[in-house]
Amino acid sequence: MRGVTGVAAAVLVIVAAGCGGKEPAAGGEPAVPGMPKSLGSSTFSIGDLPDYPGATRQQFETRDTASGRRTEATFVTADALDSVRGFYDVALAASRWQVVESGASGEGYRWRLVRGASTAVIELSDNPAGGARIHLIREDR
Repeated sequence: MRGVTGVAAAVLVIVAAGCGGKEPAAGGEPAVPGMPKSLGSSTFSIGDLPDYPGATRQQFETRDTASGRRTEATFVTADALDSVRGFYDVALAASRWQVVESGASGEGYRWRLVRGASTAVIELSDNPAGGARIHLIREDR
């Protein structure tokens, strides 16, 4: 019995130690501003741009530029383009981003956003495999 108690105590210590990592802050903000909630997952935020529920990440890139930092990600969802557009219309209206331009763009839809020294673009298009493609770009100075 003493061996089982010792193993249980060791597992508890290991689990508790693993819980010390940075978690997203309240309100869905990442622990480090401008960085994704989790680089290892197939879904995550870019800064505080709205996440489309259930979308799967296809591409991610972040790099320093002459004017600051640029982060891009592409997601896909099986949902129809009109459903995704409706989500972003509502989510952006409730966000801290100012929409400076929005409208149809080729075969999809596009928003240009500003907040302080940050700019962002959200582009939606049909995914050739079905559903919608979501392309997010954020630039921070």
